[in-house]
Amino acid sequence: MPTGRVCFWVGRGGSIVMMDLDRRVTFSYTMNRLGDGLLGSERTHDYIRHVYEVLDSTAC
Repeated sequence: MPTGRVCFWVGRGGSIVMMDLDRRVTFSYTMNRLGDGLLGSERTHDYIRHVYEVLDSTAC
């Protein structure tokens, strides 16, 4: 999970919506197949990691 002013909501099976106030970005992920886990699946974790890799690479 990134640091800073971040809030998120997760849904059963891996869906997530995340608001990052410090980076001024909101994103969500909803899959078409339920994953394991209540706080996201491996796909959810990979998605979050990739979003932040892109944000870090485009930072000014």
